[in-house]
Amino acid sequence: EGGIRYGELVPALAAKGFALANPASLTHISGAGAIAPATHGSGARLCKLSTAVTAIERLKAQYCRTLDTKRWDEFRQLFADDFVNDTTEAGGALIEGADAFVEFVQRVLRRAVTVHQVQQPEIDLTSPSTATGVWAMLDVVRFAPGITLHGFGHYHETYENVGGRWVIKSSKLTRLREEVHTPLVTVFVSGRLRRVIQRAATRFTGL
Repeated sequence: EGGIRYGELVPALAAKGFALANPASLTHISGAGAIAPATHGSGARLCKLSTAVTAIERLKAQYCRTLDTKRWDEFRQLFADDFVNDTTEAGGALIEGADAFVEFVQRVLRRAVTVHQVQQPEIDLTSPSTATGVWAMLDVVRFAPGITLHGFGHYHETYENVGGRWVIKSSKLTRLREEVHTPLVTVFVSGRLRRVIQRAATRFTGL
């Protein structure tokens, strides 16, 4: 029950072989009293919920900034070494390993002008060191003069806290809509048209 105090709860759990991952710092505080203000954490590695959520929001903001400014070394530091990127549902590929993913992104987008924006995060802590998140996303990619892709969808991600620092463990992209903007028309991108555009962009850029 929410009114139980930590001084009562912790010994009762210990008697059954259990423990709290992140208890309040004072024994007289109740469970409800600790949760309601979201002010009770236990340091950098066992922080309060709002601290973890803010750190993950900053992580994703850094993802967008370092990707669009082509700061590849900083971009690499945002991912776990065994990071998995899945864009198969959006017409892309499954890439395993952070180094392989960053190399792929650098090769494909090094000459493209890109703008990535994310919003409306739905972040859940699944343990003191893991979390999940869903982000609404918009990306703009200028592949060539007169050919600009506008994409809308969601990132579905997992995160891991490693040594007090949150990193992206996995990311899956799903699309709601893609549009190609040209000086004359805007075209909805079907799966077939996406493949044609990718081949044309490859020929133009030499990637």
